[in-house]
Amino acid sequence: MIRVWNVNLLVEELRADVVQERDKFHYILASAALHYLVGPVSLLSSPSWETLGWNTAAMIIGVFGIASAYSANHGDSGHSFIERYCCLSLPVIVRLYLVGYVVYYAANIAVLAFSPEYQAQIPTQRLVSVVFSVILAVAYFVWLRRAIQRVVAH
Repeated sequence: MIRVWNVNLLVEELRADVVQERDKFHYILASAALHYLVGPVSLLSSPSWETLGWNTAAMIIGVFGIASAYSANHGDSGHSFIERYCCLSLPVIVRLYLVGYVVYYAANIAVLAFSPEYQAQIPTQRLVSVVFSVILAVAYFVWLRRAIQRVVAH
């Protein structure tokens, strides 16, 4: 059973190691969905339709990405999903963003080089930014899923 209010009871259940792997998955999935819905950069805080579209895409990618990572961990019959998810996320994010931002800024420089007027570049730069953000989000979950599969394989 998912505890959304009683932290002390959840602490005791985790201490007693009685929280099922599926419930742990539901905790991380619900936390991510709630973050996407009402967090600082969320559907409810979207100042424009463009931002609302991106935030909706981010939520869909995040929810399906977490579900995909859980499936790679053998779903309900797997174990240590939260630990694997959290631990593997850091090096995946660091490597992905390090390489990703180099590519992103190179793409923006290319846009600047081929567009003579600054005002004409803004819509193109926004499009590059949105497309790049979607690609990074999908790449993150694909890479994370593959890393979890490699852990499970051994």
